[in-house]
Amino acid sequence: MRITAVTVYSVVLLAAIGSASQSGPATEAAEHSIPDGAGCRVYSTWSLPKESVTWSGSCVDGFANGEGTLAWFASGQPAGHYIGPVSHGRPDGIGTYTYANGDRFQGEFWQGHYDGPGTYTFVDGATYVGDFVRGESTQSGTLRLPDGRQFKTDLLEGRADFASLKRFPPMDLFVICFAVDSAFESLTAVRLTKMNAYDSEAEFELRKRAGGGYWRDGKKFNWVAGEPRPGCHMVGFAFGPGVDALYFNRRSE
Repeated sequence: MRITAVTVYSVVLLAAIGSASQSGPATEAAEHSIPDGAGCRVYSTWSLPKESVTWSGSCVDGFANGEGTLAWFASGQPAGHYIGPVSHGRPDGIGTYTYANGDRFQGEFWQGHYDGPGTYTFVDGATYVGDFVRGESTQSGTLRLPDGRQFKTDLLEGRADFASLKRFPPMDLFVICFAVDSAFESLTAVRLTKMNAYDSEAEFELRKRAGGGYWRDGKKFNWVAGEPRPGCHMVGFAFGPGVDALYFNRRSE
């Protein structure tokens, strides 16, 4: 694969507001409210194609409120659902959000974000247990892979959940670890696209960048804009037409 450009993004965790779908690309958007079929509104921070919602609970002052099931749809296709308490149209309290790809988060929500302790379970059986602050994980959580390996790391989600979207670049998830002196120590796959060419290219590019950066077109590129913090971090690597994109949490810089 010919890589012609590098884009580095900072990704935060986004909770039950707009998840993965198979029917079209999702983009981040200003928080906006969406009515269900009965006119009861809920809030979203993602713009889904032909987005719609359903809500099974009560409606107070025109907004979803109380216990119930909140489900998102994109072009009529399921795009994830939340079960638990809702306050003024936002998940708020201890609940469960299930993504369209089968992943799920169980834990505390506040104003629509993961906030507090929670467990993220990947559909392949890997689990992440940690703390979250307004939708973003700390680096103190524990990732357990199906083969028994464990890492103290953060959790990269949000945009990573859109890896299966139509026309959205495939994405691999890895845990990358650095020593105290920022020297590269290890790279471990968490979720692969199962497309060998993409998976191999993603690992090759990450190892190259983590090893001290590389030169191209007279410019040196590092794995992120600055020096990585010691310890382990979860990162995503996605490919598009002529572009590779690296995703990571702000706290890992």
